[in-house]
Amino acid sequence: PQLSPVADGVGVTVSTAAEAAASGADAVIHYCLLGHGDPRVEADYVDRAARAVREAHAVGLPCILEPLIRGTNAEGRERDAAHLMWGIRTAEELGADAVKVEQPADGDADRVIGSAGVPVLLASTPPISTSEAVRRAAEGARAGAAGVAYSSDFFAAERPADLVASIRSAALTPSRKDMS
Repeated sequence: PQLSPVADGVGVTVSTAAEAAASGADAVIHYCLLGHGDPRVEADYVDRAARAVREAHAVGLPCILEPLIRGTNAEGRERDAAHLMWGIRTAEELGADAVKVEQPADGDADRVIGSAGVPVLLASTPPISTSEAVRRAAEGARAGAAGVAYSSDFFAAERPADLVASIRSAALTPSRKDMS
C-alpha cells in the first residue's frame, strides 16, 4: 500500500537545497504538515520545514513553505481562514520567504492573504471547472496574492494552455506582496 503523509505521517525529502542550487533552481519549496492528530508527526514536519529554510538560505535560495492543513485536528476545515492564517504565521516564523496556501474558503481571501507578511501563492484545490479556477485566481489577485501555483486544475483541463492564459490574464494585477 502507498503511504500517506496525512494518514501515516510519512514525508520524504527529494532534493537538498544544495542540490537544487546546483541544478539551477530559483527557489526551494517544502511542505509543512499542520493539523495532524499525532503531535510528534506535526513537530517532525515543522522541524524539517525549519531545516529546509535554513539550508535554502545557506546556499542563497529563497524558500517557499507550503503549510498543508491536514489531519484529524483540521478535518473538514482545511481551508478555514483561521487554519490558513495559522499556517501562514507558522511559515513566516520559520523564516519562509513566501508561502503557498490553498485558496481560502469563499469570502476569506482578503483576510487570509492580508494576514501575511510575505508573498502568498495560491495552490490548487481539487480540480474544478475552468471558470471557477479563473474566478479563484482573480479573487486571490484582488486580495493581494503574488500569484498562483496551480497544478491539478491544469492537469484536468481539456485545454490547459487556454486555462493558463485565462488565469494569467485574470491574476495579472499589482500585488500588495510583490515577490521582488
